[in-house]
Amino acid sequence: AIDYNTLGLPEAREHLSQMATNAIAANKTDKAVLELYDFAVQQMKEQLVKKEDTRHHAFLSSLYSAKGDYENALIEQKKALETSPKKQLLMFQVVASNIILGNFDEALPVAKRAYELAPEYMKAQAAYIYAATFAGETDIIEKITEDHPDVYLDDLVLSAFSTKKYHSGVFDLWKYRYGKD
Repeated sequence: AIDYNTLGLPEAREHLSQMATNAIAANKTDKAVLELYDFAVQQMKEQLVKKEDTRHHAFLSSLYSAKGDYENALIEQKKALETSPKKQLLMFQVVASNIILGNFDEALPVAKRAYELAPEYMKAQAAYIYAATFAGETDIIEKITEDHPDVYLDDLVLSAFSTKKYHSGVFDLWKYRYGKD
């Protein structure tokens, strides 16, 4: 909990941010929730003035994402990625925000970078396929699924294929998951 005179502590601000993120994700219209959200955003911005830190950009990004403000979330995600350029989780968030905003061509190189850091990591494979599907890059999809067929087990792949109506991908996924019948 947040105690009197502790809001200057980074941990207290992080806790506040987590509470506000959960609250705004559940209810974007309640006046008290909106006030809590605004206060948490202000506190995280003040924390960033005191110390530029990947974690604080990530917390602020989560706040923005929970409210549906993906443009500001993406700004914070990119700042976090600048301070931790090999953090795949941040890359996945940048990819997701870009996809939501329709920036498919911006999502693809970030997804590729995450994949190249650890090609054996299924989440990186799935993120790359996700971005490639939205960018219409079927050659990338075919190469990754050929090299790593277990990626068909990741629901992000199914989501991308279904959303973009990539029917041959859905069919291949179905065959891999459930056999040839």
